[in-house]
Amino acid sequence: MANGKSLSTRAFLSIGSALASIMLLISGIALYTAPPCSVANSIGWNFMLMGKETWEAVHIAFALSFIILASLH
Repeated sequence: MANGKSLSTRAFLSIGSALASIMLLISGIALYTAPPCSVANSIGWNFMLMGKETWEAVHIAFALSFIILASLH
């Protein structure tokens, strides 16, 4: 990029893997601190404006994207 070159594929994959691992860390902390599912549903548990089911979906999505990006790297 400094010499006018575009972002290389490997750099894109590295940055994507790093961002996916950061999101995995955040969603992992949210799921680790979450109460069991029945309790979370009954008390309306939220972390950063998202419920437990949403955090589970975020965690799975970023885990799959991390696996794909790391394997392509």
